[in-house]
Amino acid sequence: MTEKIFYSIIYNKIGNLTPIKADCGRLCGKKCCEGDKDGDGMYFFPGEEALYNPIPEWASVSETDFEYAKGHFAYLLSCDGVCPRSARPLSCRIFPLTPYIDRENRLHVIIDPRAGGMCPMSVLKLSDFDPEFVKAVEGIG
Repeated sequence: MTEKIFYSIIYNKIGNLTPIKADCGRLCGKKCCEGDKDGDGMYFFPGEEALYNPIPEWASVSETDFEYAKGHFAYLLSCDGVCPRSARPLSCRIFPLTPYIDRENRLHVIIDPRAGGMCPMSVLKLSDFDPEFVKAVEGIG
């Protein structure tokens, strides 16, 4: 299965679901969409960067020193703060949640550690989020 098909399936699972039943960007002034500082951005999930070839005008893509598997480094998408919602990477679609694999290789959904200080929802419990959204994020694993 190609990356395009794989991520299309995952994007469809998330659909238009959002963390809460309101525009969460109104809580923080869309801080997660600010892309004006070097090093800001959202990590691609493995292979997802292939969907951004060519790189859209509103974005830049760079390899990072974050090694998610031996010899495999993550890519970071940075934007100018405005993008087509349908073109957002998975990490944007599920923010402030993220999948986490524990030491026993079990998948959990947690609050993204990078959300602290940026997202007011980072202090919530998973039970405070829209249950459909959390279920969809859990389903991507």
